[in-house]
Amino acid sequence: TPPDMHRRLEIDDNVELVSDESDDSDNSFDHPGIESLLHLLGRDSAYATRSRSRLHDAPPRLAADFANSRLRHSVHRLLLDSSGGAAESCSHSHAAGQKAGGISFCFPFNSCTSAAGPAESSSASDAAARGGGASRVSVANVALNRCLSFGAKQRYHLAHQHLPNNTRVVLKGRSFFFCGLFSEPGDVFMCAAQGTNSPIRLFDTREGNFRPLKSVLARDVGWSVLDLSLSPTGHHLVYSSWSHCLQLVGVHSDLHEPLSLLSADDADEGAYRGMFCHRWSSCGDLLVVGCNGGSLCLYDLAMRRPMWYPARHHNDVNTVCWADGGRGSNLLLSSGDDGIIKLWDLRCLRSASTAPPAAMFSGHQCGVVYLDSRQDGRHFLSNSKDQSIKLWDLRRPASNNFTNECRRKVAGHQFDYRYQSVPQFDSTPLSDDPSLATLTGHVVSRTLLRARFSPQATTGQRYVYAGSANGDVLIWDCLSGRLLRRLPGAHGNAPVRDVSWHPFDSQRLLSAGWDAKVRCSYYQGPKD
Repeated sequence: TPPDMHRRLEIDDNVELVSDESDDSDNSFDHPGIESLLHLLGRDSAYATRSRSRLHDAPPRLAADFANSRLRHSVHRLLLDSSGGAAESCSHSHAAGQKAGGISFCFPFNSCTSAAGPAESSSASDAAARGGGASRVSVANVALNRCLSFGAKQRYHLAHQHLPNNTRVVLKGRSFFFCGLFSEPGDVFMCAAQGTNSPIRLFDTREGNFRPLKSVLARDVGWSVLDLSLSPTGHHLVYSSWSHCLQLVGVHSDLHEPLSLLSADDADEGAYRGMFCHRWSSCGDLLVVGCNGGSLCLYDLAMRRPMWYPARHHNDVNTVCWADGGRGSNLLLSSGDDGIIKLWDLRCLRSASTAPPAAMFSGHQCGVVYLDSRQDGRHFLSNSKDQSIKLWDLRRPASNNFTNECRRKVAGHQFDYRYQSVPQFDSTPLSDDPSLATLTGHVVSRTLLRARFSPQATTGQRYVYAGSANGDVLIWDCLSGRLLRRLPGAHGNAPVRDVSWHPFDSQRLLSAGWDAKVRCSYYQGPKD
């Protein structure tokens, strides 16, 4: 297949899946784990020479994470070929171990032991003991666990050395993509585009590709689907739009139920709500919603009843998030066009709807468009129309005097980011700014652009990544505040509204843009 050849699978009239069959990745990867494995096979043997060549040909985007099932399987097969399969007996295993450098593989578990971890091995051992002490063992699995089980430090180092530097198209649509994100386990990717005839798409990503899972035709869409998210169980999807109803959809069923957020008073007055953002609680029975007019709403899914908290902000609430990512906390963050980030304690709100915020965080000179939690109960970030991202510590709120000063700054920088040009902002933090760091380099304009922390499993949440209104995708280092990667023109000159990094694969950073494309950013080494 020519390097530029792509195979396109038609999904429907609006979205097509693009599968790149070419593999032009760098072929120079070396790691002590591979050398240890080859030493086990016998460094001077002809088979080890062939194995070394085959292992070193693994692309870095796969080698960067040895938890990748394909690479683990290929190495597993190499070891099986070299050892002739599973050892026939305990004595045979011991002999094989002596030949492989004096390592004995004599363990009381059978040959079907997998690389899942010690818990599974222990259970297999118990089963073998109960069954008469079966002594078959898989040399491949033991060697694989010993040589290729990277710790967190090694994974983070590999991710840092192989940050994405190239992009390719994985999905094409016919209208602007507004949302595109992975589920928390990383097994589902969901995306939504502008228009009443553009369905919400769910893809199964467990095998590393995009297998169509479900298509949902959005209802009651005033402008576009503005936000969507999966429940903690993964059984339900909620999306919001310029409508007074959230929409609850069953992922594995035909459920499609409107959840009206209008109170009795709103219905009498003919009010119309716009739902800019929403988040699930950790138990999945509560939705928090940010709305136009400065209002917050808590929707009780069990009772099918909204609880309104009006006038929480002076302008529209653009973004909400849980202080710990929704893991059982009662602390909620919200912000919007007034530029002030407020921390709420739901226990106080439920007892008194007029309860003041528990703390306020200020320092932006214009409205805030997105919040994301580091999920540690302490740190979060904010993306603002003043063209900056700020990192915050919940233990360092702003003083009342500084908050009032920031309100005056925000009032002096009012502009309609949807069509007006971005005014010149001074990137120097204000005096007494309590934020930990200020990141710049991207453009926030035309829409509510998302910024997020990188995944914990592969990067230790060391980075912040975001889309830009000029089509770029950017990655910053939280430790130094430096801009590490800029993927220029990843989406041409179209805004990149949403970005999502796979929680367990550092080589899949997806971005959804207004060029009607979803692109995957990955690492590509220098050409030979």
